[in-house]
Amino acid sequence: MNVFLAGINGVKKEILEGKIDTAKIYALESYYSIQKWQIPLLNQFKNFLLDSGAFTFMSAAKKHEKVDWHRYDFNI
Repeated sequence: MNVFLAGINGVKKEILEGKIDTAKIYALESYYSIQKWQIPLLNQFKNFLLDSGAFTFMSAAKKHEKVDWHRYDFNI
């Protein structure tokens, strides 16, 4: 069984400073939350799983009563 670190944005500083060995990390990120700085690092992780982010997107949209599909499509 592999355990994935979810939300790698929370450890951005440590990853960029080399304090976290990405080659040993199973990372999980949501399409809705992924950031541009993460894209070049995707191949460096031991394994990377990208969740669709649809649930998070729809939950956030529910609070605001409007779904902006263009924002979801072009999040990054």
